[in-house]
Amino acid sequence: MPQNHPLAVLAAILAAGLLAVGVSGCDDGHSHATTQQDISDVLYVGDANDEALTELLAAKAVVGAGAVVDMPAEGTQLSAKTAPTFAWHTEEQARLWPSLPRLVDRWFGVAPAYAHGDAVNGQAYLLVVSTPAQPKLLRVFTTQSSYQPAPAAWAKLVAAGGPYTALVTTARFDTGKITSDGGPFAGKPAHFAVVP
Repeated sequence: MPQNHPLAVLAAILAAGLLAVGVSGCDDGHSHATTQQDISDVLYVGDANDEALTELLAAKAVVGAGAVVDMPAEGTQLSAKTAPTFAWHTEEQARLWPSLPRLVDRWFGVAPAYAHGDAVNGQAYLLVVSTPAQPKLLRVFTTQSSYQPAPAAWAKLVAAGGPYTALVTTARFDTGKITSDGGPFAGKPAHFAVVP
């Protein structure tokens, strides 16, 4: 029986690893839900898209490590007459390098598949404004760190009557996939009111 050459064994191990990554469809270490959520109400801003949002919603968020809502600050009373600009910031959670499976894909010329435009790269944010009666009153998925509601969205929010909670969940993406250390992270909620 011929003896296996060390390079042949190494090539077989590498091929098996690539096959496992390709078959699993999940190389980021996150646990994913088996059911897909309804995202038809979500507004998209910047370079955000539904594929990245689905990735974010399918992964379990780490609570308390996400974006901090700057506006409105906790306990703020906003005027119903003018839509505010919601704003937030986050600690830098970026990695300098993409994950190893995506580097291997690039080395071997495996291109990512895109369903609706370019894949999201970098930080993305899901802003959710809710009330006790409407947990998904306003949902915005964006690659920007602020959002000002259009008049129709602001009118819908004001009509809900509050009390309101703003929460931002964030994740760092590389070619449409959440990086291994990129979240998602759910920040601390900010509670606010809207007055006439």
